[in-house]
Amino acid sequence: MRSYSTSKISLESVKCDRLTIIRTEDSDKSLMSSSSHFIQGWFNVKKPNTLHSCFRVRQKHEAMRLGRHTSYGKRNGTADACIPEAIMWMRRERVLRSLLRKCCESGKIDKHLYHVLYNKSKGNVFKNKHVLWNTFTSLRLKRPACS
Repeated sequence: MRSYSTSKISLESVKCDRLTIIRTEDSDKSLMSSSSHFIQGWFNVKKPNTLHSCFRVRQKHEAMRLGRHTSYGKRNGTADACIPEAIMWMRRERVLRSLLRKCCESGKIDKHLYHVLYNKSKGNVFKNKHVLWNTFTSLRLKRPACS
């Protein structure tokens, strides 16, 4: 081990990670020639543990649930890795089917037109709710609603 002067000894040479070394007044300079005697003349005082809190992590997850921090720059991998296509498909189908169901129950369309539009939505004809609504209104003008 390399010899250090009394003022230059460091934590690396003493092999202490979480210890603060405080010198006592009664340590003799003649004993400080070897590092083992040098350490004997000093007190080892343990530092208090630092807190490891999950507060920031929880805060970020709450924000991400609200849709923050999910822009294109924050995404890794393919588009399918972020939200799988199957889930996107199911969500879209549920939206389109609920719109068709509401229109049929309210009497805006009859069951025949409902059946046609249902099969088209299942066959990936409508990209979103707006496109379905436009198709629905144009077909409704051609066919009179049953009342």
